[in-house]
Amino acid sequence: MATKQRTNQATQMAADQAMIDGFTKHAATLLALLVGGSTVKTSDLITVLQARIAAIKGAIAAKAALMAEVATMRDELAKTAALVSGARQALKVAFAGHADLLGDFGLAPPKARTPLTAEQKAAAAAKAKATYAANHPNARRKGASGTSKS
Repeated sequence: MATKQRTNQATQMAADQAMIDGFTKHAATLLALLVGGSTVKTSDLITVLQARIAAIKGAIAAKAALMAEVATMRDELAKTAALVSGARQALKVAFAGHADLLGDFGLAPPKARTPLTAEQKAAAAAKAKATYAANHPNARRKGASGTSKS
């Protein structure tokens, strides 16, 4: 099974332009071709090929314009990020406790911190102790009496 080789835009434009050049060169002897069961004038084929080249050039220009606009957008967002972040923080401070006013600015009030349960505190302490032991293998721990273990 033959696979179709993928061509890039430059290759496609060159191939289409080569066909246009060939049709132009042999316009006197090659007036029409039988394509798909119908007769097509070479001048019509040249028009189609020129339209293909114009479409490719338009797509290249549009892609370049898009890339430029995306770069402009990223620059603007980076340049104004600190100002907008500061404005958000100032609004949260100014309207702390007024969820309805914060909502007018599209902001949510900060969530209240929920205290840890006894089980969560015990698990956190055990994890911290294990992490310390893993990071400090030669450290001596003091016992309950205050003396160091040997």
